[in-house]
Amino acid sequence: MQDFAKLPSSCLEVLKNAGDKKPRSGNYWIRTPDGIASKVYCDMEIDGGGWTTVVEVSKEVHGRIAELKIEDMELKYKQILWMSCSQHKMDYEYQTSTDFVSGGYNPFLNYLNIGGRRYRVHPPKDRWSKLPGNAFIKRKYFNAIDPKPETCSHEGAASDICASRFIFTVPKNKRLIGFGDIESMTGETVENNFYAYHFRILVR
Repeated sequence: MQDFAKLPSSCLEVLKNAGDKKPRSGNYWIRTPDGIASKVYCDMEIDGGGWTTVVEVSKEVHGRIAELKIEDMELKYKQILWMSCSQHKMDYEYQTSTDFVSGGYNPFLNYLNIGGRRYRVHPPKDRWSKLPGNAFIKRKYFNAIDPKPETCSHEGAASDICASRFIFTVPKNKRLIGFGDIESMTGETVENNFYAYHFRILVR
C-alpha cells in the first residue's frame, strides 16, 4: 500500500489520475472520507469505468428477506451501478403455476432506499414511484446498460422487465442506504418466494 496521504479517494480518482493509460478493473487501495484506508474492487470498464464497490452480496433466503443495509463509506457519488452475478436469482411464487424468475434487477419488485425513502422504478414512465408512506419524486431514474431480458421469465416466457446491469442517478444530496424486495416489505405471497442474492453495488 502506498503512503496513506497519497491514496486516491475513490476508483473514479484512480481512473482520472491514470491519464491516458487506463487502469484495469481490480482491487485498489483508497482513502475514505472518514480517514480509513480501504481495499476495494474498482470496475474500469462499464460505462467508462471509475466505479467503487460498496457492497458484494451472496445470500439465500426462502420466504421474507430483510432489507439489505448498505454502508457507502461516506463516498461522494452521483450514480449507482447495480450488477448481478451469474448465480443471482429471485424466484417469486416458487414452484407454483405463476412462477416468476428474475435473474437481474427487477424494476417492479426491487427498490432502493435512498435518504431514508424507498423508491422503485415504475416502467415505462421515466420516474421514481413511491412505496407506502413515501413521497413521490419525478425525475430521470436510470440508464440500462447491457440489458439481458432472457434472464427474466414469467410462466416460462421471456420478459423485458429486468436487466443484469442498471445505472441509477442519485437525487441531489441523498445517499444510498438500502436495497430490498417489495413483496417482502408488503408480505404479499412472500411465503412462496426464494431469494438467491448474488450481486454487487458500486458508486461513482
